[in-house]
Amino acid sequence: MRSLMFHGRNNIYLKIEDDDTKNPKKLLDITSKRFKFEHIGYSYRATEIDAALGLIELKEWRNIIKKRQKNANYLTKQLSKFSDFLTLPKIRPETEHGFMLYPIVIKNKKN
Repeated sequence: MRSLMFHGRNNIYLKIEDDDTKNPKKLLDITSKRFKFEHIGYSYRATEIDAALGLIELKEWRNIIKKRQKNANYLTKQLSKFSDFLTLPKIRPETEHGFMLYPIVIKNKKN
């Protein structure tokens, strides 16, 4: 799991301190694998700035979602006149959508 959150990097080197050794053999082993990515991975590490912004956003999440939903409703209303050409998002009954993104699909109409 640690490797997965560090871009799939070899677990021998995941943080800067991992190569703090005076043993030349161990240092060579670590540095030779430093940029070896053994499988697909991601970067799930948050910085201190990300965490600070996230904490502030958490206090306002309901308002943020409401604003996104309002914007999405506006877009849907305005774009609905192009329904012959576009597929707009639909919300299933008894669900809510956070609208982090507003997906639009262009229909492939052949004349």
